[in-house]
This record gives sequence, structure tokens and C-alpha cells, in this order.
Amino acid sequence: MQFVYPPLTWGFFLVLVPLLIHLINMMRHRRVKWAAMEFLLHSYKKHRKWIWLKQLLLLLMRMAAVALAVAMLAQWISRGQWMDLLGGKATHHYVVLDDSYSMSDRLGGASAFELGLAAVQQIGTRAAVAAQSGSQKFTLIRMSRIARVSAERDDDLDLDYDQVLDFNGQIVGADFDVTLEAKRNAFQVTELTAVPGPALRLLRELIGLTSNEHRRVYIVSDFRTSQWENPAEVRGVLQEIQQSPAEIHLVGCVREARQNLAIIDVAPANETRAAGVPLFVNATVRNFGPDAARNVQLKIRTDFYDPQLAQTVPPDQLRPKSDELPTVLINEIEPGQAVTRSVQVFFPKPGRHVVEASLPTTAAGA
Repeated sequence: MQFVYPPLTWGFFLVLVPLLIHLINMMRHRRVKWAAMEFLLHSYKKHRKWIWLKQLLLLLMRMAAVALAVAMLAQWISRGQWMDLLGGKATHHYVVLDDSYSMSDRLGGASAFELGLAAVQQIGTRAAVAAQSGSQKFTLIRMSRIARVSAERDDDLDLDYDQVLDFNGQIVGADFDVTLEAKRNAFQVTELTAVPGPALRLLRELIGLTSNEHRRVYIVSDFRTSQWENPAEVRGVLQEIQQSPAEIHLVGCVREARQNLAIIDVAPANETRAAGVPLFVNATVRNFGPDAARNVQLKIRTDFYDPQLAQTVPPDQLRPKSDELPTVLINEIEPGQAVTRSVQVFFPKPGRHVVEASLPTTAAGA
């Protein structure tokens, strides 16, 4: 037997503890002469073999439990697993990176995409360290690139994997983490809303082309509901990948759940629009999150561009006269629901007017 942590194998001596306890319990018995003991001794001799057998089985079970616990702590490795560690079978790391627009969401100092890139770098660094004792491969799939190619791809044409993949089964060397860092520094969030389906189907296709390797799949995403709205399809593809076989790891890039609100409409009410006449503007806020949003603060600002200044001041130097209106408080917005609030605005003169609605950055989302 071989173990990852040989020093822990000293724990196998603990197997003798149940035997020692059994022997100590036998020594504690005292002989007491008693007339009725003759009947008990006769019954004991009659069933002695069965009693010994039960005690022996119980003792062996206790010793086996101790040995199993020690083997788990020392991480017993079979001969086949040792061959894998020594280079008999490569470990292939497949990374699917979500670079859709929602990954630009920022909370605190880092965006979700920056956290995702850090996770990808960590995976590559670990692969580089593991390459010192065994063969390692690395494949990186960006969702946006695959979604774009899938929309333009003709099923009759073969896909050039090297053109759409940043890394395609690249052998990991000692300096691979440096190569990966230089590559990922050029990655940016796209303006697309890429769904995971095409990337996962391509991943399944890539895994089908390889054999005799350990597969570890990492899906790095913020797992937005709008992108992962078809769980049946995703679950089916992931089950096929897992049965290939492969280890699947889901890497979330959102540190904590928070409100996901968006202003979906700002429009003036159906009233007369004239200078010097108050006008009501309707702002609609929708809750895209899974939980109810409470005490939502909606801020309204008006900008007025004086037409006389517009004729004398260059456009790049023209500044509006802004007016911050009192904050509108929405008590509660249920998940998936939208709430509209009316705000009265006032413009003293005719000209170009702008009404801007905003939500706190901790509540707004994509």
C-alpha cells in the first residue's frame, strides 16, 4: 500500500487499542464461588463458541474502523492512482469563463469579472505546480467567443478550435502561470448577454475527442438567472460531461447576494408640456432579484439647458442647470414585479430639458 502522507501511517498502531481494551476488561473479572453458578457455567460452556465468535467479530469490526479512519487521513493511493500521479495519465483542466456584460457588475473594489480572472489565474497556478509531478493540460473557453461563432457557424463545416479557444489542450509547464497572466490581462467584458449553452456543448465536444486523462471542469460565472434560465438543457449537458467522467466545479464570482433592481422606464405623464407649468414624470423600477426589495430609494434629477447660452457657448463647454428632487422611497418591490412612481418636475423656460432617474449602486443591477 502507498500513502500520500506516510507519517500518518503510524496511526495504524491505534488498531491495537480495541484489543487492549478487550484484554483489560477480561482481567477485571473476578471469580466468586456461588452454588447457582454451576448452572450458569454449564450454559456458558454450551454457548461458549458462539459468544467467542460474536466477541471476535465485534473486536475485528472495531479494529477495521480504526484502520479505515487512519487510511483515509493518510490518503491511501492504489497502484493505478500512483501511475497517474507519476505521469501515466494526464490531468486536463477545462475552464469556461463567463465574460458577458453582467460580469462587469462591481461591488466594492473588484468587479465580478476581475474575481473570475483571479480564479482562472489560481487554477492555472495550481496546474503549474502540479506539472512538476505529473502531466497537466489546460483549455480555456470564453462564452462570448463561442456564442458569436455558434451564431455564424455552419454545421457542415469543421470548427477550428485554435481560432476560438485561448488555450486548446496546452501542455502546462513551470512558467505557465506567467503565460496565462499575460493572456488574461487582455481579456475584457463584452457587451453581449452570452448564454452558457454553446460553450458547454463545445466543451462536451472537446471532451469527446480526448481519452485516457483526468478531466477537471471549472465554470467561472456570476450565474445570472437571465443567462442560466434554461436549467434543463444545462443540467443535461453537465450530466453528460460528468459521466465522461469529469469533475465539475462551479466557481461563483459574486461575493454576496444583493438587490438586483433596474429602472425600465422614465416617461412624462399624458399632460400638457409647457414652460412654467408643473409636469408629472413616471419612473418604473423592476425587481429582477429572487427576494423582495425593501426601502428602495429612487433619485430624480432635472437638467435644463438654457437656449440663449447654447447659442454663445461651444457644445463641449455647455453645462446644464441641475436640480436634485427629494428622494422617492418605495417601501417594497416583490420579485419579478415593477412599481411606478410619479414625480413632479418644473422647467421655468422653454428649451432642452432632461429628467434622469437613478438607483443606489448597491441596488442597481443588470
